[in-house]
Amino acid sequence: MNGNSKIEEVRAENRQCADTLGMLKTTIDKAVTLVQDILEDYFEKYRSPKECKTVQERQENSEAILWEYPKYATYAGILADVLVDARKTIESTQEEKGAPEAVLT
Repeated sequence: MNGNSKIEEVRAENRQCADTLGMLKTTIDKAVTLVQDILEDYFEKYRSPKECKTVQERQENSEAILWEYPKYATYAGILADVLVDARKTIESTQEEKGAPEAVLT
């Protein structure tokens, strides 16, 4: 193998790594957006029953939490899928490059 073909091989590997990192960044950005929505629009929006001052406020708060639960449970499921996909990408890249698994732990 001559020097030029080795350089081209390294460049191709670098492009592949850059593509993989770009995809992972996009995946992580999606996960962060979902987490922010879940935190801001669900967990920070509603109070725990102990924080409610009146029985009516506690009931309204509880009803709102129950009403919103399916939506945010779905978001949590999507978030889990996004993170599993990111982990699989990392693991397949590690296998491909012969990187140690300890990097993930």
